Amino acid sequence: MTDPAVLPALRRILVALDGDESARAALDAAAEIAAALEAELVGLYIEDTELLEAADLPVTWSIPRIAGPRGAIDAVAMSRAFKVSAGEAGRAVAAAAQRFSLKWSFEVRRGAVVELVLSEARGFDLMALGASGEAMRRAGVEMTSGLMAMSAPGALLLARGPGCSSGPLVALYDGSDRVLALARRMAAIQRRRLIVVAVGANEGEAAARQVLAADWLRQAGLRGSVRKLVMDRQESMSEALGREYPGVLLVDRRGPISAQLSLETLVREAACSVLILK
Repeated sequence: MTDPAVLPALRRILVALDGDESARAALDAAAEIAAALEAELVGLYIEDTELLEAADLPVTWSIPRIAGPRGAIDAVAMSRAFKVSAGEAGRAVAAAAQRFSLKWSFEVRRGAVVELVLSEARGFDLMALGASGEAMRRAGVEMTSGLMAMSAPGALLLARGPGCSSGPLVALYDGSDRVLALARRMAAIQRRRLIVVAVGANEGEAAARQVLAADWLRQAGLRGSVRKLVMDRQESMSEALGREYPGVLLVDRRGPISAQLSLETLVREAACSVLILK
């Protein structure tokens, strides 16, 4: 179970930034994953064309997070504000990369947020997004796994705000060695407490995986704990995982149990960041 060969191949990681707190949390989490897997980190700042078009309307009021104090604004002022915000985002990516000695780059694009993020993500192994980013809400799309697990070509990280940074790493184990391998690397880099939730369709299956996961922890020399969970309904899954107060939840979409989950429900109800492997 500890064979590095089972680690997911996440060599290039894209993080979309818009100045929202959860987007910065996505950057921090993406940098830590990049460090764990020796991956390249690429920051992407998108100048939202919908905001630019709105700024050309006769009366448009600024969004304080982007364009400073509330007041009237036009497209020229909005473009200027984008440049300032993009500069801050670029410096944040550089600082995160320097902290972990990562290979990195930063890009600025202009377009419709959701379409551009999905288009840019096709050349990457992992896409990291703020789960509550304002840009995504303005685009009319709630960034939950229900949309992204289908649309994103690679793995997906949906990051909550900075409050999740101190919670434990929770790996949902349903027989997927990839989850355990990634959990091991991330727990070592992030120095988080690790909890493995061994899940099965019935009591016997869950108990057998609990034994395997406990043995894996001992062999890996990790400090952590193993919980057992029988999946009888979606509600019990969300409630049980919520009781662990996770900072980051790892789920492998290829796993036999995880493939049956409503990830949209799980992400919506989770008060933590969620990393979905594909």
